[in-house]
Amino acid sequence: MRENLLVIDPDKLAAEGLSPIAAGKAAARMARLFLEEGVSFARESTLTAKFDFTLMEEAKQRGYEVELVYIRLVSEGLALKRVAARAARGGHSVPAQDVVRRFKRSLENLPKAMALADKVTILDNSFCNYKKIS
Repeated sequence: MRENLLVIDPDKLAAEGLSPIAAGKAAARMARLFLEEGVSFARESTLTAKFDFTLMEEAKQRGYEVELVYIRLVSEGLALKRVAARAARGGHSVPAQDVVRRFKRSLENLPKAMALADKVTILDNSFCNYKKIS
């Protein structure tokens, strides 16, 4: 992935005072605006919404090169621990059932996202350092 890209991160928007839903909507508006303006950007996502694929398809139609960097964990149990640790540090929490549902859905959606992307990198963030898988 290129350096110095504008990054759309709904979690950071929420940390600035927006509700999670408002942050998600603001992130979607930003992505669409960047596409319309021809601005290169990166977008953080759990890869669990239809919008993820709509955005990738629209970007490709506009001539963007779509690069997918997928950061995974080995288990939903570790995902639950990471969310709890983030909440303990003052970050936002996510209900356990949502973490489990998103973990599974994200993995299920990965092949579709890979098929849309021009370049794919998969990293495992289960331990201290990222491990490149592909």
